Amino acid sequence: MGAELTRIPPMFYIAFKIDDTGACKAKRTDFYTELIRKGFFFTPFHHGYASYRHTQKDLDLTLKAIDKSFAFIKDKYK
Repeated sequence: MGAELTRIPPMFYIAFKIDDTGACKAKRTDFYTELIRKGFFFTPFHHGYASYRHTQKDLDLTLKAIDKSFAFIKDKYK
């Protein structure tokens, strides 16, 4: 899929690597659009932030949305 998690844990950034297919921008757009459809807004051009105010439930829901969005990308860009 060509995605990576960068930066420090509380200020993470999900980026899509440039590859031979040239689909990195489309993957990025689709991934972040899927997150929005699942109720989570992360800007595709800046860090996401986790803080001590986020509960374990918040984090679990966020991770599920991220997993489902990655699954969408994996399926779409086989």
